[in-house]
Amino acid sequence: MLSKQNSFVDPMKLFSEWLHEAEKKELNDPNAAALSTADESGYPNVRIVLIKKANINGFIFFTNLNSQKSMEIQQNKRAALCFHWKSLERQVRVRGKVEAVPPDEADEYFASRPYLSKI
Repeated sequence: MLSKQNSFVDPMKLFSEWLHEAEKKELNDPNAAALSTADESGYPNVRIVLIKKANINGFIFFTNLNSQKSMEIQQNKRAALCFHWKSLERQVRVRGKVEAVPPDEADEYFASRPYLSKI
């Protein structure tokens, strides 16, 4: 929780600082976050995704466009993320609208993946 003393801190700047700390302390995947979406009946689903970029424009993760999470996002553009860094005794919650990255950015990421991750 932000104290009154630092309540005017830029949230993305603070997130970036905390992520940098987590990269030094967390054993595995400090960029992992729980992503919550909802199906067409409104039932929530949650799974772990790896956030590849975070900046003032949002948090970027990649997924198969035929996946259940992608289908749910197409039906309901709202989702939530939760980062949990146990070693730092911190968590960050994010809620907002989900939108696709430009196709060239998705293609560039896919091309960078190891062969076995592509098939």
